[in-house]
Amino acid sequence: MSILRALGLLLTLNSLEPAPAENLPVTLDRAPLTFRDSGLYANLNCVHGVDRTQEGVTNLLTAERARDPRTPWDFFVMQYNAEGPSPELAGTLREFARNGKKIILRVLLGKKAQKIDLNVAKQRLTELFQHTDPRWLYAITLDEENVYWFGGTETLTALYHWCKERWPELPVYQWWTPMVAPEVGTTSGWVALPADGWVLDLYGQPAAAFEKKLLKFLETGKPAIHVAWASPTWVFYDREGCTKEDWWATAGRKVFDDQVRVCREYNVPVAYFCCQEAEVVDGKQVAPIRWGWHALDPATRRWFRELEALVANFDFLPAEEIGFRQPTPRLFAWAHSAPTVQGTVSLDDKERTRFSWRTSFPEVDKAPGEHEVPDPYGNPYVRLSYIQDENAQYLQDGFAITSIGKRALTVPVVLKVTPLQPATDWQVTADTAPIQELGGSAKLAFSPDGKTWSGESATDAAGGHRQTLTLGAEALGGLDGTTPFWLRVTLIANAGLKTNVAVRLTALEVGASLVPRQ
Repeated sequence: MSILRALGLLLTLNSLEPAPAENLPVTLDRAPLTFRDSGLYANLNCVHGVDRTQEGVTNLLTAERARDPRTPWDFFVMQYNAEGPSPELAGTLREFARNGKKIILRVLLGKKAQKIDLNVAKQRLTELFQHTDPRWLYAITLDEENVYWFGGTETLTALYHWCKERWPELPVYQWWTPMVAPEVGTTSGWVALPADGWVLDLYGQPAAAFEKKLLKFLETGKPAIHVAWASPTWVFYDREGCTKEDWWATAGRKVFDDQVRVCREYNVPVAYFCCQEAEVVDGKQVAPIRWGWHALDPATRRWFRELEALVANFDFLPAEEIGFRQPTPRLFAWAHSAPTVQGTVSLDDKERTRFSWRTSFPEVDKAPGEHEVPDPYGNPYVRLSYIQDENAQYLQDGFAITSIGKRALTVPVVLKVTPLQPATDWQVTADTAPIQELGGSAKLAFSPDGKTWSGESATDAAGGHRQTLTLGAEALGGLDGTTPFWLRVTLIANAGLKTNVAVRLTALEVGASLVPRQ
């Protein structure tokens, strides 16, 4: 090249103006999230459920502040509910990415508790990426709190593979419903779906139960993000004995702290669900939930400011205090362990010895007749047995039933309790798993002779998928404490069509106080 041509080229390059920053390509850093990365569950404009009659409340976390690099929030699990292309929302996503804020976009695929329409889901994802560059996102999650029934497993599996064919570099996360964890190696139920990562929200789970379920997510070999309940005035779990005013201090905060601690030990990032509860009057919602950062409730707003300070401290934790527990085969084995029989002994308020005996029915014999529940400890207080008849043919995998067609299926599970020592103040609890969407429900009743039944307790249609039926001392009155009595757990499946398991008896616990010897 001649000197004159080289000089001309240099002058030409120097005359070119740099491209405006807003026109430069944006590619988000997808380095693995760690516990030091703090997140929030939110939506794109960081406003939820504003009551127009009560404007004027300062929003402590506007969308502009949320994407400011100086805030302590490194990532967001973001709701995306648009039905159709949205250039405006896409622009918001781009600005978050430009500032290094990582978004796991929760894409709404359909209505809750209904079958996901695969074609509708594909259409929504296609429309999302008409204006959104996948490089702006850390990941997407295929809706949230999904269930395996109504063909959920098959649809989520197909949708994952379809997404990876269309956008191979985009991580696609999965999200099962709360309180469950994937089971590696299982082929039905809460399977380990194909996924590039997991979002979980194990609200209210105490430390040991939470750790076991978290380990099951980690056992899949994929990264996990936990959404922690951080709503101090929304009484969601451990309600007994608490008022709304003291619940967080007496129950909620301990579970919160324990879960955050476990996530720190395993180096799992946490996104916080901070909300003010919806207002309900006479069973009708009169005001929707609001994010904690623009809550009307001063206690929730104050907590959000405290939460920001709390997570800001994570940047200063010594490296040795994060991720010092590594999943091992032994820990995975512990995560899958579940005592099938448990016994406890304590003193009651009258200083009498009180025992409780609990079984989760690891094996159920369907043959007609009476079958004793195995007792590896030879407890000296009580014996449990169950009595099978022709209804046992409908049982699936333990004490569980499915809807079978147009008629309702009702299967009574009869259990016999035999005291081995004189006892009083009996209490019985039956843990059940009714899936109302599949017509599942359960009832618990008592009989002193196995013929006449009373004291029935039933599952609540609004009570969720884990319910405990209880019969206390009053309902069990009249027992002499030395002779057998009977319990009946009635399982009902009434979906009107063939389904997966609709209801299950997961455990039974009996307890009583020993009558002092004279």
